[in-house]
Amino acid sequence: MKTLWTFRQIMIENELDVALFNATTDKLAKVFQVNTDNQRIDSVHIKSNMRRLGRISIFSTSINKFLANLKRSHSKHFATVNTDVIGKYISEKALSCFSLVKPSESSKTLLLKSAKTFMT
Repeated sequence: MKTLWTFRQIMIENELDVALFNATTDKLAKVFQVNTDNQRIDSVHIKSNMRRLGRISIFSTSINKFLANLKRSHSKHFATVNTDVIGKYISEKALSCFSLVKPSESSKTLLLKSAKTFMT
């Protein structure tokens, strides 16, 4: 895990994260034929916050989006999902733990949240 963090830090220090983000964004926009002339204001926040996402945050956000789409598109299958899982990932407060924490305390919070989520 330390290697992942070291590699990410090297990319950030050398501004390679910006180049990678721009290349990926450009490719996705081209493939999905997205008009980038009008940029949403919140897309700027995505770019600035993306470098700080950890694996747990990405995992939690992915589950949240998956469950929201499952509920919208396949309610029959959504009804079979354990209510504890739904409560942890689809509620209004589900992802807020990542935005309410000081950066200096984020690793401690992530460790506690992940332990509670994945060890129970």
